[in-house]
Amino acid sequence: MIFILLLCLTFLYVQFGLLVLLQIILLLIVLLASNILIGINPLSKELHIIRVILILVIMLVLYYNTQQIAIITSFIFPLSINRVTFFHELDGTKVIDPDIQIEVIKSVNFYKTSDLITKLDLNQNYIVTIEFIPDLSLYSVDDPQMFLSEPIAINRLSSPATITKFIHERLDSMVDDYYLDDEIIQDNDSVVLITYTKFYL
Repeated sequence: MIFILLLCLTFLYVQFGLLVLLQIILLLIVLLASNILIGINPLSKELHIIRVILILVIMLVLYYNTQQIAIITSFIFPLSINRVTFFHELDGTKVIDPDIQIEVIKSVNFYKTSDLITKLDLNQNYIVTIEFIPDLSLYSVDDPQMFLSEPIAINRLSSPATITKFIHERLDSMVDDYYLDDEIIQDNDSVVLITYTKFYL
């Protein structure tokens, strides 16, 4: 039973990110506590109502996070959970930190994206640009740049699965839009250059 629960929680983390996982864990703890209290006092209508409400809340959280909807679920997290949030979608004046970090990733996958996200400071938001470089050994900052999308916003609670899927979709779109050979993505010299820096709302 514990193994199945851990498997489900791992699935929630991979699909929706840390924030949703923490929400579900908190709701499950309260649900477990209500079940224990119901066992002690099975005639309490209030406890039965609380349990039903908690089950509905859990279902609601999962439902909204399977939709392509940007919702605010935390005061420190103004980004959507299961889709990429573009930087221009965020309201308010933004101040961008001049300290820029660069990550070079060959063969983007979930684990590499997850490693990048774990490097981010907790409670901080980041503006990210994603650039494709066909041959890193010949790369120069003066070369024409192949940005895969407009800048996006992420933070420590972003879903690695969502970011990974987005990058792969943008790579496929790049190949289709510019009539490139599919093998350019798998080339040993090609990389994805991710530039990121903090921003403040």
